[in-house]
Amino acid sequence: MLFRTHAVSESDFDIKCGLDTDRFETIVNEYRDYIVPLEDVVKNKEKKALAITFDDGHMDQYKVAYPYLRERHIPFTVFVALEFLDTPRFITTQQMLEMANDPLVSIQSHGISHRLPNEMKPGEIKKELSESKDRIEALTGEKVRFFAYPNGQYNEEYLKYVLEEYESAFAASGGVLNFWSGRNKKLLPRINVDNKSYENALKTI
Repeated sequence: MLFRTHAVSESDFDIKCGLDTDRFETIVNEYRDYIVPLEDVVKNKEKKALAITFDDGHMDQYKVAYPYLRERHIPFTVFVALEFLDTPRFITTQQMLEMANDPLVSIQSHGISHRLPNEMKPGEIKKELSESKDRIEALTGEKVRFFAYPNGQYNEEYLKYVLEEYESAFAASGGVLNFWSGRNKKLLPRINVDNKSYENALKTI
């Protein structure tokens, strides 16, 4: 299974798909024996396992979630939108590199601009896919294998090109990753978890 959220905060916030720290820690503590790196879940879809993924690169992922998970030796993945780096409320390039150098953390692609498919001209999606991968690899020195669609949205152009650059791509649609749902590598499901969906998400996980 794949767990997806955006923010982890000790205070009120207006970020969609965010969790407060109490709820986040409850999930981690409840399922910590099953949490593995993202690539392990993708490789073995039948195994009872959970991967933690974050989208965008919000600052609280570095300041709140990272210390908590690092102290407990729990792996996680951050899908970074490159144009968000070094802007207010998001991680800096240096913070991304610090996490990338930690064996517990995997930095993967969320595109460059985070624009939605209907906001992009023909050909721009292919550029987003290839350039975001190349730039993250150049910065971190690590292979980028996975892509998460911005806002979980995609179109035919995304589906046409995504596997030219990545091994798998992740939607935001809920559901458990298993043999059947994992057959389409272009649209692997993740369970979206935020304060509003928390109770239902726990039942799914």
